[in-house]
Amino acid sequence: MLLPGSEPLKASKGNDARYNCYLRFIATRAGDVRKLKGDGKRLFFVYDSGTVENTLHADICQNVYVERGARNRKTRLMDCAGQLRYSFEKPLPAPPKALI
Repeated sequence: MLLPGSEPLKASKGNDARYNCYLRFIATRAGDVRKLKGDGKRLFFVYDSGTVENTLHADICQNVYVERGARNRKTRLMDCAGQLRYSFEKPLPAPPKALI
């Protein structure tokens, strides 16, 4: 499966005020993301949010909720996000040419 280059993604982010020009890519499969667990619960959901222009797009959403005011809330949420970041290969500045 060939992946699009980073330029279309950067162009689509150009109008987003939150985009800080930091963009990295990790090649993985949705099933591998869904397998990540913490306290026996799946940590992330993967939604197929592809469009006609970008059929390979997907959103990864965190499946962990920590009540506001809970002890170490921010740390717990960041630990969950960190598990996603460090469970796969080193992030690359552009997407790989193909998934095997």
